Amino acid sequence: RLIESGFADAVVVGGVDGRCRFAMNGFHALGALSQGLCRPFAEDRDGINLGEGVALFAMERVEAAPDAPVLLSGVGESSDAYHATAPDPEGRGAEAAMRAALEDAALPPSAIAYVNLHGTGTQANDSMESAAVARVFGSFDPARMASTKNLTGHCLGAAGAVEAALCWLGIANGDFFTALSNSFAFGGSNATVVFAANPARYVPHRPPMVLLDAVVAFDPANLSVCAAFMARAPWLAPTASIEYMAQAAACLAGLGERLRAPASQQRPGLLLGTRRLDLPPTAFKQGRRYFARAVCVFSDSDAAAFECSVSESPSGSPLASAILNVYRPLNFKAFLEENS
Repeated sequence: RLIESGFADAVVVGGVDGRCRFAMNGFHALGALSQGLCRPFAEDRDGINLGEGVALFAMERVEAAPDAPVLLSGVGESSDAYHATAPDPEGRGAEAAMRAALEDAALPPSAIAYVNLHGTGTQANDSMESAAVARVFGSFDPARMASTKNLTGHCLGAAGAVEAALCWLGIANGDFFTALSNSFAFGGSNATVVFAANPARYVPHRPPMVLLDAVVAFDPANLSVCAAFMARAPWLAPTASIEYMAQAAACLAGLGERLRAPASQQRPGLLLGTRRLDLPPTAFKQGRRYFARAVCVFSDSDAAAFECSVSESPSGSPLASAILNVYRPLNFKAFLEENS
């Protein structure tokens, strides 16, 4: 809020908490401590382990840090005030916080690759959270949803920051490209944040020329990428979708290059033209989120072809599509000098 309001250009945010006898005795009095290692969402879970930790972030405007690997895409919060220490069994406040964060990020639940659950290991929290998550995401999917408190313990005032840091590391390392993280507290205070990979790391432009807002998914096995963008102009001609598709292809090429070669060996490409162009005479709606997809269908030492599309959801029917042909000279500098 300080950054959005213009009051600050950069802020340091985070949390810190150390274990103390007061907190230990308090949770013991509530009957919330596990008798062994905590087991979030296990059928026989019996409580929490207390931990301690600290995590701090330097947060800046994206224009000031265009190469930052991770973006804070959305924030949601609620205060259901159900009980001083117990969560609402229906999880209505938790659900509201998750939906608010997704709305702020303008991303559908299907675009979230990893969900970091609050998952304390108590019967009350985990049953509440699993029900709320199932309503938001359609089901409780252990393949992309987990709690890390079996590794760190519940770090109390530092829990949200520590788990946000784990999400940050996962995205920065390329383990996944979007994450939603929950952090719930006493008194019905619920907070959710959404993180996404910064496409500016892979697109050969600098803001404001980077039109994509977030890398949503990358499949190195099938050489495909999906990126989200917001239609910000009052209207956009259909031909504008070519640039979104081209930047999606650039993201895919950049991600693939990072897997195969160090930064010093990565090669830029030149868009030569399009084939099978399908641009219906419709305009994008201002303020709506769209998704650009690119799949590599051909590649050799100096050329590549990408099957691209723009749709209203990560797996939706294409609104526009094309095959983009790209030339990637082995010596880009020499190519420019020869053709200048």
